[in-house]
Amino acid sequence: MKKPAILLMLLFLSPLLSRAQAPATDSIRERPEMVREEKIFVVVEQMPEFPGGQVALFKYIKENLVYPEKMQSEGISGTVVLTFVVNEDGSITQIRPIKFLHPELDREAIRVVESMPAWECGKQRGRPVKVRMNLPFKFELDQQ
Repeated sequence: MKKPAILLMLLFLSPLLSRAQAPATDSIRERPEMVREEKIFVVVEQMPEFPGGQVALFKYIKENLVYPEKMQSEGISGTVVLTFVVNEDGSITQIRPIKFLHPELDREAIRVVESMPAWECGKQRGRPVKVRMNLPFKFELDQQ
């Protein structure tokens, strides 16, 4: 029986606490510019796209990704997965690996993403938004 009493007390106090914390001069209704969210989406109505589409993206990676000879000679192969944010202007930020392979190969994948041209931005409700993307990079040894 004590739990309902605590719940009722919280319900009674919550309106009082919320009024005490928000000064009338800086209310959200009076200053909407202060409420702007810097939300990063994962899925949007129109996803960001590399200039020229996926085929151009794969071509860009193939032409720019360098598989270090040292890693090849040591037999290190596998996949690095990077996550990054495509901003409203198409620029790429917040690049970091989410699946590691080897520090040298991780850096190489990051280098390629950093060198990419601006993407076509993602859009939600017709407005440009920030979108988090994931991109795998395969480092495969030649099969002879």
